[in-house]
Amino acid sequence: STATFVLSPPPSLSPFLTSASVPPLTVTRTRPYSTAPSLSPSPPSPPSPPPTPSTPPQPNPKRLLYIGSVWPQPQASAAGVRTVSIIDGLRRDGWEIHFFSSAKLGEDSDKLESYYDTKVWRCALNDTGPFKEILSQVNPSLVLCDRFLTEEIWGWQVRAHLPSAALVVDTQDIHSLREARRQAVEDGATLHSVKNIKISSTDPLFLREMASLLRADHVLLVSEFERDLLRRTSLFDSSKLSIASFFYSNPTTTPTSSPSSPTTATPASLSSSTSASPTPASVTSTLSPSQKLERKNFFRSSFSKRRHFVMLGHFRHLPNVDSIKQMKIIWPRIREQLPKAELHIYGSFPPKELMELTDIDSGFLVKGPLKAHELVPRLRKYRLQLAPLRFGAGIKGKISDSWFSDTPVITTSIGAESMTSKRIPQWGGMVADSSDEFVKSAVELYGDNKRWDECVNGGNQILRLKFNAEKNLSELFETLDMVVEAKAHTSQNDLRSQIAKSLGDDKARYMNLYLTQKQELKSLRERVSLSVEKE
Repeated sequence: STATFVLSPPPSLSPFLTSASVPPLTVTRTRPYSTAPSLSPSPPSPPSPPPTPSTPPQPNPKRLLYIGSVWPQPQASAAGVRTVSIIDGLRRDGWEIHFFSSAKLGEDSDKLESYYDTKVWRCALNDTGPFKEILSQVNPSLVLCDRFLTEEIWGWQVRAHLPSAALVVDTQDIHSLREARRQAVEDGATLHSVKNIKISSTDPLFLREMASLLRADHVLLVSEFERDLLRRTSLFDSSKLSIASFFYSNPTTTPTSSPSSPTTATPASLSSSTSASPTPASVTSTLSPSQKLERKNFFRSSFSKRRHFVMLGHFRHLPNVDSIKQMKIIWPRIREQLPKAELHIYGSFPPKELMELTDIDSGFLVKGPLKAHELVPRLRKYRLQLAPLRFGAGIKGKISDSWFSDTPVITTSIGAESMTSKRIPQWGGMVADSSDEFVKSAVELYGDNKRWDECVNGGNQILRLKFNAEKNLSELFETLDMVVEAKAHTSQNDLRSQIAKSLGDDKARYMNLYLTQKQELKSLRERVSLSVEKE
């Protein structure tokens, strides 16, 4: 069957906020955060009998256990937005969603539970007993790990206690590629060399990452570049690799509610079939053709209403930190040619070191965090975004966010990697790999209205054709359904995968045993020490 799925997390969680109001789900919490959590989400249910090797429990169909290294933070990063988009999309496709993390419970887990109808589970890292009990109670047909490091920690237990559950690794990006590029930059390599770097087959991180992906039943990647990279290793069958990038709804040409609302594209996380805000059709049905054109042009031809440059980025992400430091070097040359222009830099978790880079006299302003509901209207005030990324991997949420807000981007070939396709002739900005080219591109596009309009349209076209929510979510649903079906009816005969599981699972099991006994010994010493002090 075919269906259209529209996502609707509340505005407080989405960095693509409009003035649309989405009524949150009402959830009654049965445990305070200050106490140790129960193993059961509310209401508690009696635990299922523990699985035995001879009679493993049969997973319930369309039940997902998402294992995260942290609770999703859609207000802080594009990765968080993508994660909750996948969760909400699967929920609307009929999946029952459970989310597990060893991170502390708090505001992020509370919002995930309340707004996305997701049951939240937690136990301490390396605590195998409670995690085994969680697996038994949830009994999923599909386990999704949010990166290879998560699979390393928990994957062996999933295979040991729920061998019939399909396990999928969502890479977010290829970590070993990002790290190899970072090292190449530190070693003074050119940007061309960094982009085309070949990871050493003896690189420990690369070997760990490939072993983890081999152990998985399926691998989700965010970019075609990284999919092709894995194909070239000859380790993976093409059928084991799928693309799951970003999820934006089709661009529109009229505002959905007010002049501060995004109109050229709506991410899947904004659209809602239950929203009280008027749909584009209902908005425009009462307008004359001239009024429709006027409303459209208010947004699409806003070049003259915009000022200054902007940068976006999570400050705990090393490629973003490096790009800000690079921009500090490049900016005086742009400012020299555009003396009234300023650069405003926004991002979550800014360290003191970067905040102190602010120089009011030169127009270089590190502003720090930006509230989720402020992102879109704030981006619409700027004429261009600058993203001089020298290393990184995956796809760049900061760039698609700018396109969503009709803001072209000046970036490098690293930033532009997998952010377009051959079907789309016009990119949403300009690509420059040297400082001279970057400065020239920024100055020229800042003053070229016609070229700017072309870049805005190019960005919108990429959102519509490459990051289309309906298409991308539909493909993801189909992929996961096939993975679950194949796990239930196909024997696992891939020798490479079996070797990786055997060696990796034994290593993880003994490491877990070592850490557990180390912690027990530490606790014993503390008790003995306390006893001696009392005597």
